[in-house]
Amino acid sequence: ILEKVDFVISVSEKDMKFFEENYKIKKSKLILVKPVGNYPKNLFQPSEQNSEVNFSFISSMNWYPNVQGAIFFSRKILPKIVKKFPDAKFYLVGKNPVKNIIKLQKEFPRNIIVTGEVNSVVEYYQKSKCIVIPVFIGPGIKLKVLEAMASGVPTVMTSYVAKDYNLLNKGFCIADTPEEFVENIERILTDGEFALDLSKRQIEWYEKYVVNETENAKKVIRKILER
Repeated sequence: ILEKVDFVISVSEKDMKFFEENYKIKKSKLILVKPVGNYPKNLFQPSEQNSEVNFSFISSMNWYPNVQGAIFFSRKILPKIVKKFPDAKFYLVGKNPVKNIIKLQKEFPRNIIVTGEVNSVVEYYQKSKCIVIPVFIGPGIKLKVLEAMASGVPTVMTSYVAKDYNLLNKGFCIADTPEEFVENIERILTDGEFALDLSKRQIEWYEKYVVNETENAKKVIRKILER
């Protein structure tokens, strides 16, 4: 099918490279169209009166890359955070949590909350002081990054998910090691001015991204129709 069609539209650069290298699709047929979405914005609710330390990983909890990311964060990073913030709550928010996710809550009953499927994720963004995206593998482009950036809740993500949106070296919080995650999260939790600035920059980036990628999609449509 890929050989017969006129164009192959991909949502990420790494998928385009995969099509080219593994299916020998010509570059001239490959088109990049990144997703856009109408996600809720301005959900960050910092409050000096609210001393709760809540942070969340919001995604499907039955997809292997997410499960591995949750395990990595819970076992390698959470214990370091808890040393400084003993009452910290880590919310694993997403449908169909597998046994290994449920097991994490049993391992850390005081600090991990597995919600299962929820009617709306807005509540969990609003109660969180930080969002983490500890994903290191998987195809496609991660919509959870767009949702987190739009929310304005300070987000710490891996370079693996950040690079699809060209977020590297842009002043956002990127972490690939436990030490980098801890450093970024603790700064967000302890430096209110930094957290507010990061929140603002995330929303500004998301708004520009939507405008630019919508225009790119229109150009792609015109290119296809003019063929």
